[in-house]
Amino acid sequence: MDERETILLKKISRMTDVEFRALIERKKCEMEEKKNRKTLRNFIKLTGGGWPFCNHYMIVDVPEHYADQIFIRHGLPVKFGEEYYRKPDTGYVMVMLKVRKNREKDFLSSMEELKRKMILLGHTDYEEFCDNLWRGLGFKDEDVVALS
Repeated sequence: MDERETILLKKISRMTDVEFRALIERKKCEMEEKKNRKTLRNFIKLTGGGWPFCNHYMIVDVPEHYADQIFIRHGLPVKFGEEYYRKPDTGYVMVMLKVRKNREKDFLSSMEELKRKMILLGHTDYEEFCDNLWRGLGFKDEDVVALS
């Protein structure tokens, strides 16, 4: 048992039944709210460039470029643009790329696979990082970024 668990058990042992039930109810509400809250994607679609055959995206990846490996495995041709570092201490990079419109469905499934790969390779905060990044920049679930 670690220190946090010990402290929690001591707090619980001092609670009355009413306080304990209120704590349980609060935790249930927090879990339900978290379950119902849709996390944002690990990419944002960029629009407004007048590109007839390609869609532009900004994705969140790691410096080892796990997304590239997935794109290669799926035979998905992607043209990479600039790489932007959000914060060097986070271990994540933001990469701009172009995907042909007729391969967009493959791209979207690759991005779902990227989420799973990140978690499997130890980046357990990946979805939370993406969610905080896009929400911090003011985006919502349905947002795409218009380029001027």
